[in-house]
Amino acid sequence: MPSPFQTRQIARQVGGPTYNPTNITAAKVLTSSDDNQIFNITHGSGGWTITLPLMSTITAGWNVTFNQQVAGSNAVQIHSNATDDGKMHGVILDINATAAIIDEDQINLLAGSLVGDRVYCEYDGVNWYVYAQSSSNGGITATT
Repeated sequence: MPSPFQTRQIARQVGGPTYNPTNITAAKVLTSSDDNQIFNITHGSGGWTITLPLMSTITAGWNVTFNQQVAGSNAVQIHSNATDDGKMHGVILDINATAAIIDEDQINLLAGSLVGDRVYCEYDGVNWYVYAQSSSNGGITATT
């Protein structure tokens, strides 16, 4: 049986809804209505945080993708809501290494991140599953 994400992908291929990317240039708190959105990140001046919605306000399958639109000049953090800390799991792939994401609170797009770097977050009803890829060594990290 396909996951909710796979179901959406199939729907898109057969003429389902399309989603236009939205630019994020400052701090943002995501909500249940941001499900299945694609966000382009531009770092701007100073670092800032994107907060994922409270797990209790969304359903399994809620997901979002973040694309690095402009090379990083300041850190941008993708953070779980404080109530849901320690629930991020997954992997970070970069040009030289692979790093596990285990019981983390946030994903950091650092000043060294590059155009095209990407972070995907999906909620399964219990945890956040995060898959991040960077074309620079250490451009994306995970921390508590």
